[in-house]
Amino acid sequence: MLAKLPIAKEFGRRFAHAAHRARLALREGRAEQEPAVTDRMIASIEAEFDTPERDRFYWSAKTLTDRGRGSQESKHGADFLGVLRINIDGFRIAKGFLAQAKLSSRNSSVDQRALADQCRKMLRLSPASFVFVYSDDDFRVIPAISVLAGSGNLQDHYTRGIQRFFEEHIECFIGDSSISTATPLGLEQLAKKADVRTAFYVTVADEPNFE
Repeated sequence: MLAKLPIAKEFGRRFAHAAHRARLALREGRAEQEPAVTDRMIASIEAEFDTPERDRFYWSAKTLTDRGRGSQESKHGADFLGVLRINIDGFRIAKGFLAQAKLSSRNSSVDQRALADQCRKMLRLSPASFVFVYSDDDFRVIPAISVLAGSGNLQDHYTRGIQRFFEEHIECFIGDSSISTATPLGLEQLAKKADVRTAFYVTVADEPNFE
């Protein structure tokens, strides 16, 4: 059904634009740490989807970035979660993913043992768990399960760019239906359950005010 609609590329492009703005902030020194880069990216995601109807679809986004970090790293290993809600031509689904953010640069190295532990903790909560790797040159996404199975060097893994990752998300190759919400309150509850400080959901529908 969705394959017949020009929606996946548009969806992916909007996330790619948001990631590009966050990457510029990292490159220019306006965001230097992983949480700051993540917050930049998610704020940009909200701005990208805060638009009126386009190509007959209605888009909206809600973000939650004001919770403390708490024990997220020790408990679940996730830095943020994302939820997608779709209601188009009778196709209705809500699903999401967990993500751990890692900053990779020429002047820093990733603690491979700690990252593997964080991935293991995320996977206990959901199979839809990923590592978002931030660098000056690009943002890439690696499946958490691949990190556990691999050599420990992030350069050795298959990755997805931001646009392709989110295209596959809306195409339903990616996502866990147990990570879903229909309201801002639901987003808050999900964030507490996963113990993450940053969360967002994006809605795409063929009617306004879909809840």
